[in-house]
Amino acid sequence: MQFVQKKGWLVAALLTGQLALNACQTQSDIVTPDQAVAINSVTSASDWTAVKAENWTENAADPGKRVAGFVDNAITSSIVADGMVVAFFRDATTKEIKTLPAVIDGRLISFSYHALNDKGIISIEQESNQPVAGEYRWVVVSKEALATANWNEYTAAKQRLGLTD
Repeated sequence: MQFVQKKGWLVAALLTGQLALNACQTQSDIVTPDQAVAINSVTSASDWTAVKAENWTENAADPGKRVAGFVDNAITSSIVADGMVVAFFRDATTKEIKTLPAVIDGRLISFSYHALNDKGIISIEQESNQPVAGEYRWVVVSKEALATANWNEYTAAKQRLGLTD
C-alpha cells in the first residue's frame, strides 16, 4: 500500500515537473503578475489570452489531448488549499463566454491549476489535435473572497471585479 502511495506521488511530481518545464508558451506569452488585472490582494483576473496553434503541446499521458500552460504568481499554495481558480473560454467568432470545463464544438476543454513553491501554473487542456479558436481568462479567488460572488458565472465575476472586456 505504501508503495502505491509513493508511486502516486511520484507520478504527480513528474507530471507537475513536465508541465513546469514544458510550459508551451514563449516567454512573451506567459501571463505574469504585472500583466494580470489586479483587483485586490486576494482576487485577480488574467487578461484574455489566445493560444497560438503551435503553442499547444501533446499531453504525454494522453496523446489525443493538447495542453497549454501559463504561469501566474497569484496562484499560491494558499489559493490551491483554500481558495479557487475559475477559468473561462471566449469563442473567437461569437464572443460567447463559457465556464471551463465545457464542451465546445464537440470537444471537451478543461483546466487545472497548482502551485509549486508558490509559483502558480494553470493548464488548459483540449480533447483534440486541432485546437478550438478562442481566448482564455482565469480568476484567482482567495478563501476570504469565495462568498462574495458566484465566481463560476462570468457575468457575476466580471461585475464583482469591475472587468471590462
